[in-house]
Amino acid sequence: MNKMLSDKNLSRRFFLQASAAVGGGLMLGFHMPQALAATIGAKPQSTTTAVGTEINAWLVIDKDGTVTIRIPHTEMGQGGLTSVAMLVAEELNVDWSKIKTEWADANRHLRNNKEYKVMSTHGSQLVRLQHPHLMGAGAGARERLKQAAAEAWGVNRSQIEAKLGMLTSGNRSAGYGEFAEAAAKVQLDKEPAIVLKGCKSLERFR
Repeated sequence: MNKMLSDKNLSRRFFLQASAAVGGGLMLGFHMPQALAATIGAKPQSTTTAVGTEINAWLVIDKDGTVTIRIPHTEMGQGGLTSVAMLVAEELNVDWSKIKTEWADANRHLRNNKEYKVMSTHGSQLVRLQHPHLMGAGAGARERLKQAAAEAWGVNRSQIEAKLGMLTSGNRSAGYGEFAEAAAKVQLDKEPAIVLKGCKSLERFR
C-alpha cells in the first residue's frame, strides 16, 4: 500500500480507490512530490538558543555582529516572524543581513512576570498594539551600545553614532559585537523614547 502511494501522484480518484482497498481504514501518510519540491531551499527560523551576549530579553549580539531577535508571537498569517524582527532591527539600526530569529521562551515569560509583555497573536493586533515595546527593545539596546562605546572612548554618548551595526565617533569605529558585553552591563537613567518618524501607518494608532 505504502509503495503504491509513493510511486504515483495522489489524486482524488486514487485516494478513494486506495481507501476502499484498505476497507475504509485511516490512511496516515502519503507521498506528495509537488509539496516536497516546494520546501527545497527553504530557510526556517532558528530553533536553537542564540550564542552571544544578551542585551535584553529580546535580542542577543554575537561577536561578529550577528543579532538574534527572539519572537514571542506565533506565525499564523500575520507575518509576526518578519514584522517583530523588523521593528526591533530598525530601532537597533542593524543591517538586515545580520539578523537571525528564534522563538522566545514561554517559560521565561511566565517566570519573569510576563517579560515579553504579550505572547498571543490574534485580531491583527501584533504590530498595531505591540510596536511600542518591540521598538523600545531595539532602541534600548542601541543606546546601551552607544553608552558602552562612549565610556571606552572617553566621549559623551551624544557623540556616538550607531548605524548599520557600527558605532562611530570621529576616527574611531567598532562593530556592535565588540561592545555587546559592556552594553549588557549598562544602566540607563531612562529608556529612550520611541519616535515614529516616517511611519504613518503606525502614527495613526498612537
